[in-house]
Amino acid sequence: MASAQLAHKTQRSKFCLAPSGHGWGMRTGKSAVLGCVPLIAQPFVVQPYEMLLPYEAFSKRVAFEQIPQVPRIVNVSDEEVREMRRRLVRVRRAFVWRVEGGGLAYNHTLLHLCHRALELRGALKAGPGADCSPLAEGLPDSSPTQRMPTWFPPPLADATRRLREERRTAMARLAARKPTWPRPKAAAKQSQPRGADEKETLDAYLNAWLSHEFWLNFLSGNAAALTAARYDWV
Repeated sequence: MASAQLAHKTQRSKFCLAPSGHGWGMRTGKSAVLGCVPLIAQPFVVQPYEMLLPYEAFSKRVAFEQIPQVPRIVNVSDEEVREMRRRLVRVRRAFVWRVEGGGLAYNHTLLHLCHRALELRGALKAGPGADCSPLAEGLPDSSPTQRMPTWFPPPLADATRRLREERRTAMARLAARKPTWPRPKAAAKQSQPRGADEKETLDAYLNAWLSHEFWLNFLSGNAAALTAARYDWV
């Protein structure tokens, strides 16, 4: 089917199936950009920016065991579909990267990283009262604080909260230690095996799940460097 024909059919559909497959949320994003309410069939897969956006307002989820009930699940009133589309129009630029097309994916990524910094450190280096609100401004329906997906069952939500606390504890322990810098290769060859204390520090760092260098390389460019310097959250 030609791309133009597919886009036309998508825009005329009430719901567009977004099943599991190759990629991370590609089908959800494509449906959102075209204005078709995503019907997400990806069990336990968190969608792009789902910690920021109210997915329950502009999409529906189905579990694999609910597939036979899909006709009933999508049998909703035209008014409900119109409301979901209205909410979808507000957030669909979050799935567009090209700035020329009004994309806000980059901005949402920065907001998500700010949330992660608060999750790991408990506070931003900019000061005790600093938060992610400035980054959320201008991003329709985006939460200045991290959301918990509404489809998370209670055990998963509890486990997520415990994991966040464990990461924060690991980062606090790492920050309290005196930093050690890599030695020259020649000296490293003569070094003794890594001690238990040093290994514990390294494990805590790796388990903390955030690397300053990684994210700055991932978000390359002047805008990323300026934002990181302004908010100092990594």
